[in-house]
Amino acid sequence: PHDSVPTVTVVVNGVTFETTADVSGNWTIDTEMATPTAGGPFTDLSDGPYDVSVTSTDSGGNSSSDTTTNELTIDTVAPSVPTVTTQTTNDASPVLSGTAESGSTVTVVVNGVTFETTADVSGNWTIDTETATPTTGGPFTDLSDGPYDVSVTSTDSGGNSSSDTTTNELTINTSNLAIPTIESQVTVDNTPVLTGTATPGSIVTVNVGGADFQVTADINGNWVINTETVTPTSGLFNPNVNGANEVIVTSRDALGNSATDASTQELTILSGDADGDGVQDIDEDVNGDGDPTNDDTDGDGTPDYIDSDDDGDGIPTGDEDVNGDGDPTNDDTDGDGIPDYIDSDDDGDGIPTGDEDVNGDGDPTNDDTDGDGIPDYIDSDDDGDGIPTGDEDVNGDGDPRNDDTDGDGTPDYIDSDDDGDGIPTGDEDVNGDGDPTNDDTDGDGIPDYIDSDDDGDGIPTGDEDVNGDDDPTNDNTDGDGIPDYIDSDDDGDGISTKDEDTNGDGNPVNDDCDSDGTPNFLDPDSCDVDGDGVLDLEEDVDGDGNPYNDDCDSDGIPDFKDADSCTDKVTPRKGFSPDGDGDNDFFYIEDIENYPNNTVQIFNRWGNRLFEVKGYDNQGKSWRGESSYGVIPGQKEVPEGTYFYLIDLGDGSEPVSGYVIIKR
Repeated sequence: PHDSVPTVTVVVNGVTFETTADVSGNWTIDTEMATPTAGGPFTDLSDGPYDVSVTSTDSGGNSSSDTTTNELTIDTVAPSVPTVTTQTTNDASPVLSGTAESGSTVTVVVNGVTFETTADVSGNWTIDTETATPTTGGPFTDLSDGPYDVSVTSTDSGGNSSSDTTTNELTINTSNLAIPTIESQVTVDNTPVLTGTATPGSIVTVNVGGADFQVTADINGNWVINTETVTPTSGLFNPNVNGANEVIVTSRDALGNSATDASTQELTILSGDADGDGVQDIDEDVNGDGDPTNDDTDGDGTPDYIDSDDDGDGIPTGDEDVNGDGDPTNDDTDGDGIPDYIDSDDDGDGIPTGDEDVNGDGDPTNDDTDGDGIPDYIDSDDDGDGIPTGDEDVNGDGDPRNDDTDGDGTPDYIDSDDDGDGIPTGDEDVNGDGDPTNDDTDGDGIPDYIDSDDDGDGIPTGDEDVNGDDDPTNDNTDGDGIPDYIDSDDDGDGISTKDEDTNGDGNPVNDDCDSDGTPNFLDPDSCDVDGDGVLDLEEDVDGDGNPYNDDCDSDGIPDFKDADSCTDKVTPRKGFSPDGDGDNDFFYIEDIENYPNNTVQIFNRWGNRLFEVKGYDNQGKSWRGESSYGVIPGQKEVPEGTYFYLIDLGDGSEPVSGYVIIKR
């Protein structure tokens, strides 16, 4: 019909309603409110499909009907209760999921933000809060740690809806795990047990030696992996058995949070001898802290356990096995408690081992100054002179290398003749006790072995080689068994060698009083040092062979060196020769005539009186070498020799005494 206001007849479930289409051609009937024109009353329909028959009739009676069927379906059943998958996550913009009636519209509200989606044919729904566009309440921001309620409503096509019945289905946990640890260790075990800590219950993955191991930290946060018995989750365990290994420990919780240890090189395996020096790596822990990797004796930056010369002395550690038992750790030449292989001065002589490379070839093991078969670096007496090398530090600065007594360029500790006097240092052990350091012939505080004049006689020891064979030890001028170089009286004449320096220049070698070509100190012929006309040996008044204890005037100067007479009032002549030649035939006493009341007595060395006279006058009353008392029966003349006088001047002064020598 084309009338402008047609009548619309609607029949549903046998009940007829009528209405008029509006100017736009639309019609509406509210079955609950409208009054049926036939078949009424209208009762609530049961769930199911219904045909709605519609006929439009215009004012001319023309009509037409709809061509569709079962246009109405009654559905009064609510959709199934939707669900939310409960989760704890470290994702602050998580993916939410759950179930709902297939095809229903799913409305999800979380933290005040609403999202919508449709359940798929399997009744599942998913919303990614990071990418989905909110319908209201947006934008969606990252959630803080804590629990969240996710409200889900499912609405079907009939407008029926239902909501989830759970709460706080979402927990955000972005907290960091505790940093896991690995216990550092140094071991000789090639398959060690590894231990450490991590967050209780976390999965611990340990990467070491090319393999990954996995274990769960216990309730106390401890974890243990025995690499010998635990099978790696990946890789093969093949650690460095001669040094450090990096162990990477990662712990991961159920949320995927993870943390990694902060330490490095926690595992050191030293199961061998990395540097091949004969000392097991584990035994090269010099400081005893259990870790050989931080021990570097010579400070060259290379730890001892991988250093072929631990103490940097030029001798490979393996070669410092002095006793040859294959173990350098028990060799301690100087007994200082430090094995040679880590001792910078193996023999403790004050000279670093490396500096005992005398020939400079870089190898101290082939230097043997004294040829005793013991290399200098382990020889306490390098030059074999009887003086320990350490004791040849003459200047006392702790370094024997700069002591060169004779200035020959060879330090004393490797010089067989320290003072260069021609006598090997070892032979200057005068007392024969094996120690030349305590022999000091002249008592000047300088031991003979470094004294250029051993007997202090003014003649350098080297110059006392009288026979010129370069060996002063076999020169013994006076045959007393004492070589001249340590004999204070070389010629045995009773006068010390140094006192035979008649010209006083400090050198007895150039003094020859009798001009016979033999210096006084080697010539038993007597001189007259004080020029008093009496030979030195004749001034041994007491006849004990020692002119030094004869001092007639008690002035501290022995007579043979003293030109002074023994008295100021009279001067007895020192000697005379009663041979009848008219010259010096009697004992002359100068100025005796000034004392007419004098008494003169003569005695021999045994104290026997030989002569006595009052008023001695150098004429008729004088002593001419005869005995007046017959101590030698039948003989008046006394023999050559020394005699003693006692002169009483008769003036109350002290008697004058002394000696007189007769030479026939």
